[in-house]
Amino acid sequence: EDGLTEVSGNDIEVKGLSFTYPGAQVPVLQDITLTIKSGERVAIIGGTGAGKTTLVALLLSFFSATSGDISIGGISYSELNKSAIRNKFSASLQRGMIFEGTVRDNVAMGKPGATDEEIYGALDDCSIGDFIRSQENGLDYLLVGSGTNVSGGQKQRLNMARAIIRDADAYIFDDSFSALDFLTERSIKDNLSIRLAGKTQITVTQRVSTAMSADRIYVMDKGKIVDSGTHSELVHSSVIYREICISQLGKEALGGDN
Repeated sequence: EDGLTEVSGNDIEVKGLSFTYPGAQVPVLQDITLTIKSGERVAIIGGTGAGKTTLVALLLSFFSATSGDISIGGISYSELNKSAIRNKFSASLQRGMIFEGTVRDNVAMGKPGATDEEIYGALDDCSIGDFIRSQENGLDYLLVGSGTNVSGGQKQRLNMARAIIRDADAYIFDDSFSALDFLTERSIKDNLSIRLAGKTQITVTQRVSTAMSADRIYVMDKGKIVDSGTHSELVHSSVIYREICISQLGKEALGGDN
């Protein structure tokens, strides 16, 4: 595979990015421009079909942009080989897989050779360690195909554990909190803020409660980024964000300005 195999910097730049799926007439992403600084916690929020997961697929180099460019550490993706790009990231994806095998096997995919202590550390940070300890076989608890013997929320947490046990410069959480209640989500986020301190975190979500603690929130609608800012800024400046906020959390979430 051609291209540079290493990048030293971690700033991510997306410039004028557009993408049309092969055979489609209409672009799913249009003129996306954003900057994610190394160590920044960013959220990308928008409804179903906004293009969020496609943007993640392009960041991970599963597809190449139709036009525009992505760069990391100042080097364009076009100059890098795919493994160099993917080595920068660890991702818990929306359709994250649970594989038939033990909990240990599933989590250690993120870090082959991980010790039981390291695996439990990741499981604890994702608020599922106690559940695994309560099973007779512990880390040898057998997950059947597609994880049908665990709940949706447990699946998400196992996927996250696999992502966070890996040492990477940037972590992507695509729809990783949607099946979790607010308290569990907050507990995991508190843990991740310690574990991933100084690392870039990109959280893709439809939920304001998931996005609101980010350093910067990008609001996506119909394949475009329509607004960006902090939660308190967007509540005032973005009609779309404000509407999402009111529909999910009620007008009281807007603070004094309702």
